[in-house]
Amino acid sequence: MAYQPHWQRKLWRSPKVWVAGMVLGIIILGALVAPLWPQAPNAQNLFATLKPPGFIYKGSQYVLGTDQLGRDVVSRLLHGARVSLTVGLSAVGLASVLGTSLGIAAGYLRGWVDNLITALTETLLTLPFIIFAIAIIAALGSSLTVVILTLGLTSWVSFAKLTRARVIELRHEDYILASKALGSSETRIMTRHILPNVFPLVIVDASLQLGTLMLAEAGLSFLGLGIQPPTPTWGSMLAERRQTSKQSHTKKDRQSDRQTDRDRQTETDRQRDRHSYRQTEIDR
Repeated sequence: MAYQPHWQRKLWRSPKVWVAGMVLGIIILGALVAPLWPQAPNAQNLFATLKPPGFIYKGSQYVLGTDQLGRDVVSRLLHGARVSLTVGLSAVGLASVLGTSLGIAAGYLRGWVDNLITALTETLLTLPFIIFAIAIIAALGSSLTVVILTLGLTSWVSFAKLTRARVIELRHEDYILASKALGSSETRIMTRHILPNVFPLVIVDASLQLGTLMLAEAGLSFLGLGIQPPTPTWGSMLAERRQTSKQSHTKKDRQSDRQTDRDRQTETDRQRDRHSYRQTEIDR
């Protein structure tokens, strides 16, 4: 039986890991079966708007109901999962490659390279992540490619800092010094000896960043700066539902105000009638 480090055994026994894996598995499964769902995500049915879960119209069942345009909510959720996973995985891949490369260069080469990369990471850390992303997307426009590049280019800092700290420890190891003494180039040492040893850190950080970037994409779409309609995204669905709920509450408030005005007018008419009746009795 192959030997497993203690941290791996502890990881596989953690209930949190299993719960997180189940949630991620459900999202991935939903993204995979999205094309097989009978209703299209952008198919509109204005005769079946804002219907409750389980609504059936002409033989088609809407499991979670419909939105304000009569579109199937389940279909939009499933296709929104595909968009979120595409953005999250692509942005994490870009950020991990860029951050790991800069972190290895900074930790191994040191000197002015380390100073420059460290100054860049510290500068980016002082900027709020979501505000920085909003500024870039507002300047370049919103599309799938722009969102992926923006999230990837603004989230590489953690990869660079983790990798740099680990490389500073590894550069004094005996096998690194032996490889250098044998005449290996710096590029070969960084790619053949250092990179495999920092790869577990990159995998762990990537798993943490995936959820963060998926939430960031949803937040940008909620603000109208992410992927634009009619492409279904979780953030845009929340924004549409919020707008519909606000309009519904406004309509109810207006109806309530009208009913209150009617009640006041009715009470005023009743008081006027009572006064007229009393005045008639007095005259008699």
